[in-house]
Amino acid sequence: MGATLLTLLSAGQPIFYEAIFGYLEACDVLRLLATCRQIHDIERCIFDVDRQLRPFVKEPLKFRQIMATYNLVVSGSVALKLFSRDSWKSADLDIYTSSTKSLLATWGFLKREKYIFEPYVWHSATVETSVANLSTLKERLTRISRSSDEDDDDDIGRIYASKEIRDVYRFVRPKDGSRVEIILTRGLEIEAITDGYYSTYIMNFFTYRKAYCLFPYHTISRREGFRTVNFESEKTAIGFAKYSDRGYKVEKYGDYHPCKLHCPLRPHRRIGDCFTWSITFPTEKIFKPAVESILEAYTFGLKAHSSFEYGDEPRQFTSKEFIYLSSVWFTHKLLAQPLLIDDRTDSWAVFLKETLDKIEKQRHSYFIADPLLQADTVIKGRDRLLDAEVPKYYQYWYDTIMPGEFIWRGQYPMLQ
Repeated sequence: MGATLLTLLSAGQPIFYEAIFGYLEACDVLRLLATCRQIHDIERCIFDVDRQLRPFVKEPLKFRQIMATYNLVVSGSVALKLFSRDSWKSADLDIYTSSTKSLLATWGFLKREKYIFEPYVWHSATVETSVANLSTLKERLTRISRSSDEDDDDDIGRIYASKEIRDVYRFVRPKDGSRVEIILTRGLEIEAITDGYYSTYIMNFFTYRKAYCLFPYHTISRREGFRTVNFESEKTAIGFAKYSDRGYKVEKYGDYHPCKLHCPLRPHRRIGDCFTWSITFPTEKIFKPAVESILEAYTFGLKAHSSFEYGDEPRQFTSKEFIYLSSVWFTHKLLAQPLLIDDRTDSWAVFLKETLDKIEKQRHSYFIADPLLQADTVIKGRDRLLDAEVPKYYQYWYDTIMPGEFIWRGQYPMLQ
């Protein structure tokens, strides 16, 4: 029996599928993968995270194990290329962590990969000393900025003016010039991406097990992004120019868009929602972390309009030139980790808090009489944390309470 297209487009035939998919845009790749299950099975081969990591680390699987153990997040151009499959070379690998312990462990891995620490002007000679001196960083930045030359000013401003970034550590491999930056965040890693980036086309990231493109329609299909800051520093201007050279244009938000009902630029979004493009990685050879971060329970809000109405007159909308993304922390004693919750939908935070409070109260209000349940409670712990249950609570809220939220009434013209 002769070869068919299905036998050629299989994971065991890279010479064939790479020759075909290499000529297709990302959107056309997805359309072809959607034609049947057998072809869809090679998605992992087409969107191969290890291939994107290999220019920076010789053993991508071991690096992803580090990512899993220490809850690291990779963003920047490497994450964008994973989705877009562009051919330009990524300048560096951007790793995000909120933990100094994770930073030092990752530095240990990078040393084995032959990287050296290349300190910024405010750093000490070693990573360890620089981390130990974090408590005096603000004073040192202020002092240095008064006497530094212009080449240092932009790097200092990147730290000094950011409410999301605590410090940045730069590493270089002399043999091939590969660069890695570890960004130490003040809060949750994803918060530095959704609240800290200057355009939607760079809001892409991945963990050890999954990748997320938050605005795939505009980023991948239209190769455009929307401004998320209302100012332009030297660094953002350089960023806009860099991505312009790579074929991405940045737009001011201006008037609302014709995509209307299915527009991803809506007041409430969740990481991993139907407007997100997600890619799942193979993790069979990776040990999962003791506490898994539940990114897909994170939500964020978008605001791009102001509006007003007088009497029976139609509501008037004023569009902003940029999109404002925002979220706040949510913590509870029944959760091991804080959540990011958008500050546009009050009812989600209220519903989640009331649900967790009710569970906590009932746990300590009733004596467990059943001997089997008593034994199970001793083994698993009566005060079991409920992070893994949050997605279920969210889905219930989204289906039953969210449709009546005030944000859907008179807030966004495309949803009128």
